[in-house]
Amino acid sequence: MQVASGKYASGKWGNRDMRKRTLFWMMLVMMLVMLALLLGLVGCGWATEETPTPEFPVDEEATLSITGEAAPARRVVLSAPTGGTMIEILVTEGDEVEAEQTLARLDAVDAELAVQRAEAALASAQARLMMLQERPRPEIVARARQQVQATEAAIAQALAERNRLAKGIQVEVAEAEAELARAEAAYKQAQIDYDQKRGRDVEDWIEEEAAIRLRGAEHALKAAQLRLDRARRDVRAQIREADVAVTVAEAQKGVAQAQLELTQAGALAEEIAQAQAGVKQAQAMLEAARATLARYELHAPFDGTVGGVTAQVGETLAPGQPLLTLGDLRTLQVETTDLGEADVTRVGVGQEATITFDVLPERTFTAQVIHIAPMAEAGSGGVHYTAVLALDELAPEIRWGMTAFIELKMSE
Repeated sequence: MQVASGKYASGKWGNRDMRKRTLFWMMLVMMLVMLALLLGLVGCGWATEETPTPEFPVDEEATLSITGEAAPARRVVLSAPTGGTMIEILVTEGDEVEAEQTLARLDAVDAELAVQRAEAALASAQARLMMLQERPRPEIVARARQQVQATEAAIAQALAERNRLAKGIQVEVAEAEAELARAEAAYKQAQIDYDQKRGRDVEDWIEEEAAIRLRGAEHALKAAQLRLDRARRDVRAQIREADVAVTVAEAQKGVAQAQLELTQAGALAEEIAQAQAGVKQAQAMLEAARATLARYELHAPFDGTVGGVTAQVGETLAPGQPLLTLGDLRTLQVETTDLGEADVTRVGVGQEATITFDVLPERTFTAQVIHIAPMAEAGSGGVHYTAVLALDELAPEIRWGMTAFIELKMSE
């Protein structure tokens, strides 16, 4: 019994130890397999990472792309030198003009009258001086008297002509006003007639006939208004001319009267000196009046082409108001305001560039920087500098105001 019992116990515990050893080795193998898999995954991850390739600077020439505009280097916006009404514009857009050519005129009736008065004053001063320097001979006195009488007759004639013009013009204006009143009444009646027939149960031709009469009355009303406006303008212009004639005649009488008085009286040395000073003063006044008159005409400062006209005939202008733009198209260049402060230090005068125009895609032009503004201009996009480029070739297709695309070769 003891032997049997010992064999049984020995076999039971031996099998248990064997199972433990087997389980231990299986767990060890599994751990090794898992470790191998883990190392394999990590190895794969390391293998997928590329070794960074060192970057070396490439020796390429950098360029700056900006936009600009073709414009003549010699250009100017001409403004009204004085205030007044524009009465004549002698050029249109695209006209070629020469230096000192008259481009436009303002109404200068008052300035012309001032010149005539200054001329009369100078003539009077010169006559006074001449008479003071001459002895009072009888024949000279007689001629002076005749001259006074002639100027008095001229004054009477000028006044009579002015009165005649005034009466005739008043009649013309009255007729134009009466015609306008009749046209207004006809238009109102035609409007009433048309309103009564429009939309009512009437024949179409009746309504159309009323509409035609209304349009005719409207045209007649406009024509009557234009005639009245023209008559009133003529009144002012003709009365001004008549007033000028009267003023000139009166000035001539003053000259003649002064000549007569001086001829009769003779003169002292002091009077002669005063007369000489009066002549100089009258000459200065005449020069000033002529200078003022010249300001009512606009002249071209140089040979060029009219780029645009902003004024109209009949417009009342203020001093300094822009009238037209003039440019010398032989001096076309490219200007840009896109040069930023980050790039201006890398651009210099003489730097080369290539330029293209959107409307000339098949052409490429070479140019050089000829000017960079010393002072920046602040705008909505930051600080920018103006640069000017001279085209090596000036093609006739390039026009003032064309957009230019600029490629600048940047220096280091």
